Amino acid sequence: MKKESIFIAENISIGYRQNQADIKTIHSLLNFSLFKGELTCLLGPNGAGKSTLLRTLSTMQAPLTGNIYLLGKALKDYKEYEISRLIGVVLTDKIYAGGLTVAELVSLGRHPYTGFFGKLNKKDKEIIEKALSITGIIDKASHYVSQLSDGERQKVMIAKALAQECPIVLLDEPTAFLDIPSRIDIMLLLHQLAHDENKAILLSTHDTDLALLLSDRLWLLSRDKGLQSGFTEDIVLSGEMDRLFSRPNIFFNKENGSFRPQIYHHQTPVRVDAKGELSHWLKNLLQKNGFMPVSDKNTCTNIHISANQKDNISIEIDNEKYTVHSFEEIIPIIEYTRSMTD
Repeated sequence: MKKESIFIAENISIGYRQNQADIKTIHSLLNFSLFKGELTCLLGPNGAGKSTLLRTLSTMQAPLTGNIYLLGKALKDYKEYEISRLIGVVLTDKIYAGGLTVAELVSLGRHPYTGFFGKLNKKDKEIIEKALSITGIIDKASHYVSQLSDGERQKVMIAKALAQECPIVLLDEPTAFLDIPSRIDIMLLLHQLAHDENKAILLSTHDTDLALLLSDRLWLLSRDKGLQSGFTEDIVLSGEMDRLFSRPNIFFNKENGSFRPQIYHHQTPVRVDAKGELSHWLKNLLQKNGFMPVSDKNTCTNIHISANQKDNISIEIDNEKYTVHSFEEIIPIIEYTRSMTD
């Protein structure tokens, strides 16, 4: 079943307009769609225009040219209060609301519905409680925001966006400044919200590994190629990820979905015969020490490493065989043997 597109952009240009004569265009002729029930991750190098694109979609700044449609209506034709009920925005800025409790900050998400005086009725309170529950911070409702960890504060801001009852949530680097467990926690939460709450969620991130694991769709933004979008697995296998960071010393490993430094200064192939985690970490060891691991048995090389357990590794170099019992011993043996034959 085809998913419903909620945001559609047609030939938009994004950038900054100081005045009629001073216009800085960052990207032109961008076309894309955002879908309900999907988590979309926006990836790209620093300076590619990710924040500018998010600000344009959130109506903080207008596109220079082209049209954006939200639920079939031109974005520019919506009133401000209507936008606040349709688009929730979570910025990467540090949260300075230490004097408010968690519940008080989340309740600000009801402002588009409560009006100037902000009086909460029974329904508003139920929505706030649900937002706190979904994000897993209901036990922190009476705590001051200043008492929370960075990860918990980010959940509070996501809960505030949920309290707005917006079908679209835009987030700019929501995992910035967080430790690894908190990054995973936030990304899992956003994935859950997209699927379980039928939200269209778009976030910019530098956490490429998590984006590839959890996003339904990728937007790749670069200065030279503009915006490439598609289903995550289709994008990965198409080769577009290889061109995301155009540097000769970086390559994208399609097998494990990660970017790696290219440091084959020896240019010496080493055949690796192992499976699973042993294969991965043997290749990792060889790559960071400048060797080129290969799996093809037909590759011409005089170095062969095989292993079926981490403490019993066989190394064959020019028909000489060695057995080692830790990864620490591998490179010294290869380097020593090479130095004896040079």
